[in-house]
Amino acid sequence: MPIDIRARLVSAPRRAGYSSSLLATQASYYGDSLAQRGADAAWLTRSALEYEALGYDSALIPQRSGWPDVWALTAWALATTTQFAIAAAHRVGL
Repeated sequence: MPIDIRARLVSAPRRAGYSSSLLATQASYYGDSLAQRGADAAWLTRSALEYEALGYDSALIPQRSGWPDVWALTAWALATTTQFAIAAAHRVGL
C-alpha cells in the first residue's frame, strides 16, 4: 500500500511581525490570537503548485471559524494543479 505524503495548505501568509518560531507556529495552530486570516488566491495557488512540484501527493486545508471558506480555498487549489489532491477539513458545529 503506497504512502500518501501530505502537506498543510493555508489561505494566506502569516501576518507581518508574527513570530515564526516553532512554538509560535504550534500555538497559532491550536488557538492563539491568529483567529482571523484572509484569503490570498495568488498565495494559495502558488503554494499548491510548489507542493505539487516538490512531490507531495496532497494537502490538507485546515478550517477555523475566522478563516475563509474551506470549499472555496479547495476549488482555487484544485483549479491550478493537475495531479494534486486536497483534503478539506470540515468540523461540524464550528
